[in-house]
Amino acid sequence: EHFDHLQRITERLIQNITKKVSASLVNLSLVLLFTFILALSVIAVISWRIHHSISKSISAVTSKMGLLSKGNLSQEYLEVKTSDDIGRLGQIFNQLAKNFSHFIKISEKFLQGETGENDSKLEGEFGHSLDRMEKQAHEKKEAEETLRQERDKLSQEDWLKSNLAEISKSLQGL
Repeated sequence: EHFDHLQRITERLIQNITKKVSASLVNLSLVLLFTFILALSVIAVISWRIHHSISKSISAVTSKMGLLSKGNLSQEYLEVKTSDDIGRLGQIFNQLAKNFSHFIKISEKFLQGETGENDSKLEGEFGHSLDRMEKQAHEKKEAEETLRQERDKLSQEDWLKSNLAEISKSLQGL
């Protein structure tokens, strides 16, 4: 009888412990599920913000590049806030736009006949093109000066011929 009583107490203890462990496991499962959902939500929000930030930056560069490709050099430079690859892309775009503007400004001066203005440090084809334009502008300026001098000479010779002819007529009439 004593043994039966101990066995019943043991069974009740085991049932109570089993209920408490089951309840704890259910609670633990709910906490883990909630934590997992919360972590997943936080990761989703962070991922969306990173994606949005990258997309926004790339869209800005793409938009400015589109305008530049159509010849619009009067646009504002990109505001670069980061030093990552996208920030570097923005810096390179700004330098490209600046070099295009500078190239056109110097080219226009050469077309107007001004020389000695190629103080840029442009490299590659931009630099070579400006060097060739400067040389051609200088050669054109020299050729125009030579032509002007030759015209002046011819004009003086024509004046002399004309005056000599008049002097010759005047002398013949004497």
